[in-house]
Amino acid sequence: MKRLFLFVIMLSMAVVSYAQEGDVAAVNVNGYAEVELAPDLFTVSITITERDSKGRVSVDEQQRAMIKALKGAGIDTDNALKISDNSVDYYRRGTSLSTICYELKLSSAKELNAAFRALEPLGLSSVNITKATYSRLDEAVVELRRQAIIDARAKASQLATAIGQGIGSCLYINDYNTSTHYNAAVMKSNRGRVYEEAAAGTDAAEAEPDLEFRSSKLTYNVQARFELLPLM
Repeated sequence: MKRLFLFVIMLSMAVVSYAQEGDVAAVNVNGYAEVELAPDLFTVSITITERDSKGRVSVDEQQRAMIKALKGAGIDTDNALKISDNSVDYYRRGTSLSTICYELKLSSAKELNAAFRALEPLGLSSVNITKATYSRLDEAVVELRRQAIIDARAKASQLATAIGQGIGSCLYINDYNTSTHYNAAVMKSNRGRVYEEAAAGTDAAEAEPDLEFRSSKLTYNVQARFELLPLM
């Protein structure tokens, strides 16, 4: 009987505690922050295929020309360039063409432009940018998270002031950004026009193939609940 009495008292205390917590006047808000970041890390895919023509140009010859061109552009090929795939494709009976794929990692837009300028005259099978990102992305996300909760508090204060109240402690934060993606895939280039001009005999210096990147937005959201207090 004594145990039952203690259980009833404890249960009553829990209900009262829950009721008091549920009766707290609060304001729920969403906090938001964004920043524009220009990409500074790039991954380039380079494919070299043996040319199936009279006077066939081997993969090895093209490879040597590629490495020489990149080094001449100031690229550290020992660390930045690696083979990603190597294969032999059979096009017809008794004839095969070798293909080799490289991955080139560059740490600035300046290096990227230098690499494209160096590789374009070689006529390689393909040179494509496969990834563009920001080197200090983790730091940017931490700062965005901080700015988002500051924004949430400012909004809560504005709402409370509008009804003659203030805000107290933060009762709840939902950091619902499970992942933050930075997409710098939106790019623009004058390369198409440049190469047409170069083919037409325009001066190479005037037809320099510069790549341009638009800054991409990184955003962050949080939900928060703040206690509402009467103004003193």
